Amino acid sequence: MPDKATKQKRPTISNFVVETLSASPTLSNQALVDKVKKQFPWSAFQTSHATWYKYQIRKGRYQLLNGKKLPAKKSKAGKPKKTTKAAAK
Repeated sequence: MPDKATKQKRPTISNFVVETLSASPTLSNQALVDKVKKQFPWSAFQTSHATWYKYQIRKGRYQLLNGKKLPAKKSKAGKPKKTTKAAAK
């Protein structure tokens, strides 16, 4: 019987996401979903899950393996603000 030190851990999506983002921190959410689905074809992983993992990494719940941080989230500064009817008058 193998002892616990030589026994390999079962791969998880969270570990895979952290490893993938450690290697490519600027990876888009859709590219991350595609990689996860390729590795775990039965997974229901979606872009909202990718967003959640990136948020958790920025927040500190998960850490990238290389000790670096994810780049800051892109701002929506280029988009015009929506105006309400009251503000338009």
